[in-house]
Amino acid sequence: MLNHSSCEDLEKKIQKLEQIEFESQQEKKRNSLGIKILHIINGSEEWSDCIEQVLSEIKQLTDFDAVAIRLHEGEDFPYYVTQGFPEDFVEAERFLCSRDKKGNIIRDAKGDPYVECMCGNVICGRTNPDMSFFTECGSFWSNHTSKLLAETSDEDRQTRTRNRCNSEGYESVALFPLRVGDEILGLLQINDMRTNQFTEHSVKFFEDIGIHIGLAFSRKQIKDALHKSHAELETKVEERTLELINTNRALFNEVAVRKKAQESLQESEEKYRELYECMREGFGVSDLNARIIEVNRAFADIVGYSEEELYELSYSDITPKKWHSIEEHIIREQVFKRGFSDLYVKEYLRKDGSAVPVELRATLITDDAGTPTGVWVIVRDISEHKKSEEALKQSEKKYKDLYNNANDMLVSIDAQTGVITDCNETLAARLGYAQHEVISRSVFDMYAPGSAEYVKKKIFPLFFETGTIKDVELQLLHKNGSLVDVNLNASAVRNEKGDIVFSSSTWRDITETKLLQERLYRSERLATVGMLATSVAHEINSPLQGITSLLGLMKSSYSNDTELIDEISLLEDGYRRVKDTVKSLLDLNRPEKEQHQPANINDIIVETLSLIRVLLKKSKIDVELNLSPDIPSIMASPQQLSHVFLNLFNNAIESIVDSGRPGDMVDNSKIQIDTKVQKKNLIIKISDTGSGIIENDMGIIFDPYYTRKKTMGIGVGLFICHGIIEEHNGHIEAENLPDGGAVFTITVPIE
Repeated sequence: MLNHSSCEDLEKKIQKLEQIEFESQQEKKRNSLGIKILHIINGSEEWSDCIEQVLSEIKQLTDFDAVAIRLHEGEDFPYYVTQGFPEDFVEAERFLCSRDKKGNIIRDAKGDPYVECMCGNVICGRTNPDMSFFTECGSFWSNHTSKLLAETSDEDRQTRTRNRCNSEGYESVALFPLRVGDEILGLLQINDMRTNQFTEHSVKFFEDIGIHIGLAFSRKQIKDALHKSHAELETKVEERTLELINTNRALFNEVAVRKKAQESLQESEEKYRELYECMREGFGVSDLNARIIEVNRAFADIVGYSEEELYELSYSDITPKKWHSIEEHIIREQVFKRGFSDLYVKEYLRKDGSAVPVELRATLITDDAGTPTGVWVIVRDISEHKKSEEALKQSEKKYKDLYNNANDMLVSIDAQTGVITDCNETLAARLGYAQHEVISRSVFDMYAPGSAEYVKKKIFPLFFETGTIKDVELQLLHKNGSLVDVNLNASAVRNEKGDIVFSSSTWRDITETKLLQERLYRSERLATVGMLATSVAHEINSPLQGITSLLGLMKSSYSNDTELIDEISLLEDGYRRVKDTVKSLLDLNRPEKEQHQPANINDIIVETLSLIRVLLKKSKIDVELNLSPDIPSIMASPQQLSHVFLNLFNNAIESIVDSGRPGDMVDNSKIQIDTKVQKKNLIIKISDTGSGIIENDMGIIFDPYYTRKKTMGIGVGLFICHGIIEEHNGHIEAENLPDGGAVFTITVPIE
């Protein structure tokens, strides 16, 4: 009987025999498969069909779940044929090269594309045979990928693995390089979801299959390249044959063309010679020594020599000496450096010794080797042009003189932008500017504010509608801030489309005219008022004298009745006021009674203030004097100026009293008087803290009979003041102050 140990030995021998039998059967299958694969890859003409059949045989005989081939294409190794792999797996794993977020291939330090995963290791030869999953021939195989991933790192596996095969459930995975010598053209991939599907014998077998597929693929590439080269060679032979045929035809045609060209050349030379001689411009040729070797008839006519005489001369002989160095520079720096000169102007010496102005361009002449041999010139006589140019300059100067010295201010304005593009000197001088200060300014900067708005809203729209502006009165701003009254006339300058591009405008200074008109108007009013005043005064004086006598008699008769005497005194005060008014009316129509004499404005102001000291104190009004010590004496009528100041002081007092706030505060109960010298004028300003001037009355306060006084007054005070200041060649104006009250400004010339 067999004991237990003998049974175990027998069982192991049986298993070993079964394993040997299994390996023998597998070896027969692999040999059969190898023969079929060799037959397929060596017999098929269509490469894709060949690979499909190879994979089918492998899958059918081995019963593996999935097989695939990757082949080199461009810089990547995409799947060429797959069998058994899911579509989403094939799509996701089609390419092996790493890419960045923009889809660009990531490269290693050598600039080569980085191929990922185990497939990349096998294709790029990144295999270490010391690791159990790599072979000496550079293949990878594993019978348990889950265990491999768990027990090894990316460093052990030589790369970052995507793990897609394992995540799809493939436990047995093998990758075999398709080699041709040291070059790897792709790989054979075999996957199965079962474990332990590969043995060392099967791995070695599939490595051999990979070599055969690689050789077949290499032969296919060589064959394709030979076929392509053969096709290209045939194409080149056909093209070259066609070229030879065309060349023969061209040579035949060229012989005929040359013959015809010689005939045409002869005809062309005859035409050229005729044209050359009939040119209006002069044509001349000189050698490098400046000897004249060829000219046409026009050149000879310009300088007054015959052609034969010119051939005995050099270019310097017909050029004035002052041009020699200039022309040498042009020939050296322009003609010899770039082959031609700019168009320039010079003079030629005619045979009679006179100089003729010409315009010409010089060109370098070279031989077939590019060596300079001479210079030729095209010359044009510009004598008439020079005369016309000089006449034009004289005409322009004459026009410019007329333009700048015109009595009126002339200005050109860009119609689209309103910018001044030109003006005459009259305009600049009248407004206190230099010409360059006016040009490029906006025309609206030249107008007074009110006129500027009027021009923008009314004049410009009308100008674009009609193209003209006639007799519009406006005001310009002098550089010193004063106003200049002008009469505007403008006409449009249009382009070829009819659009208005410029305004040609005339500003006529009417300041003096308006001043004379104003004076005439005031004189007429003064005469009318004077005549009326004289008539009224005669009618009033007689009754006043009777009243005066009667009041004096009554005071004598009732001297003891103090109450009656007080009432009579009130009547006398009223009488005196009437008398003063009548006297003022008579003064309007009388010639000047006081001769002008040297007078100091400051002294007149102080003396006049002393006359109303009591009234100022009674009204609780302060006076602030800012009198410049530099005020010079002027020729004036002290009495008349005192009358002006007294009238303005009384008006200021009444304005403060009427405002209802005298004495409340110092600032609100004050008359301020300022004097100063400004250029060649004396400036006197009298301001108050009263109720000011009603805006609607601002333009009529200097008219006769204007008054808003609550006490007696007939409205001739400011009218008389205006007349007195005008007699002193000055002017008076009024305006309201921002914080209340009014200011009267008097300007009188020092000389």
